[in-house]
Amino acid sequence: MRRKILRWVRGALGRTPAAHKIVESPKSAGGAAVEQLSTTLGLGTEGPLVTIVVPFFRDEKYIRWTLESVAAQSYANWECILIDDCGGDGSQSIAREFVTKDERFRIIGHEMNAGLASARNTGLHAARGEYLQFLDADDMLHTDAIEKRLLALMEFGQPHVAGAYCHVITKSASYSQIKASDPKKDMRVVDFITAAGDCPFACHCPLISVDVVRQFGGFNEELKQAEDYDLWMRILRHGYCFVPSMSTSGIYRMKPSGSMAVQGSQAHLDAAIQIFESAHRDLDRSREVAGTPFVYRKPWAYYANAVRKSSRVLQFAAMTDDQRRAGDIIEAYLPEDTMYAISRHVRAANLATDGIKRTVGIRGSEAPGHIVDYFTNDLWVIDRSGQTTRNLTNSDPLASS
Repeated sequence: MRRKILRWVRGALGRTPAAHKIVESPKSAGGAAVEQLSTTLGLGTEGPLVTIVVPFFRDEKYIRWTLESVAAQSYANWECILIDDCGGDGSQSIAREFVTKDERFRIIGHEMNAGLASARNTGLHAARGEYLQFLDADDMLHTDAIEKRLLALMEFGQPHVAGAYCHVITKSASYSQIKASDPKKDMRVVDFITAAGDCPFACHCPLISVDVVRQFGGFNEELKQAEDYDLWMRILRHGYCFVPSMSTSGIYRMKPSGSMAVQGSQAHLDAAIQIFESAHRDLDRSREVAGTPFVYRKPWAYYANAVRKSSRVLQFAAMTDDQRRAGDIIEAYLPEDTMYAISRHVRAANLATDGIKRTVGIRGSEAPGHIVDYFTNDLWVIDRSGQTTRNLTNSDPLASS
């Protein structure tokens, strides 16, 4: 281990960050450029199948525009599973219209009302796609919502990436405009550290791997509120992350009667607080899921503090003229089980360069791009964690490079 750390110190000045690639929006790149980029990355009818799951229950006032926004997607290789949760209104007849017009739509009916979590799980079990899009029957997608997030996944796809997410905006229930996405630049990678125990996004924000959702058993059907928040936090706590699409690609339509969270505000608050507080406690070992990138077993603050502290530690380790002492500094202040978090949030090579520059009186350099830095190849950091090394799959380029 000491030899790996010393190689890092000696090689710090020779490392260069990866090029920062951002998929441009139609407004900034032009339609032809985006079309060319889509072709280059393999999108089109031969791209991965996306399953869109739309549960409906007494949504006849809203579901038509929801399904119109699905039908208008620029990415064509999708299926839409409509889950009839026995609402008893005109929603079913509207759903049948879309099934008749487009064979990519199909309906699965429950024999009795089972609730939102159960309806989403029904769609999960029936999904034939590689990726999932959960969409409530009163919300909408922009026309390129699927494409934007697929592009992000192809750009940053690694085994620890569970999905790509977009930003959504809130509109009144009468909103029915179907349009392309708007750029949204102030987005970041979402993981256990950056989420800090909070719900990272609404249910229709992420395009998520079917295999990952199934790995965690889908939504907890015992929860009647905050079931999506619960699923996201279970996924994040096991080392997965979500990359941003850098776009506003969804609409959350606020009903006059309010959302489920508003109608059952106390129950929602109770559930949300329990989920939030769980991130700030040790993880119950019985809740661990096997075969995941990493398990954050200790409270969020333990890892967040190590990430903040590591910037100073790594810089000063590089400043010492005693290579053995550099290794001792790192081992003294940065526990092995924090290295997975550190490796995702700290560009160790740049910090080492800054430290070395300080020793010879040279001022620091510009900060690197915040998205690409998340996928650093500072292997010595990952290798320091025995748990991380055991959990990384052979297909992970970080493990095999």
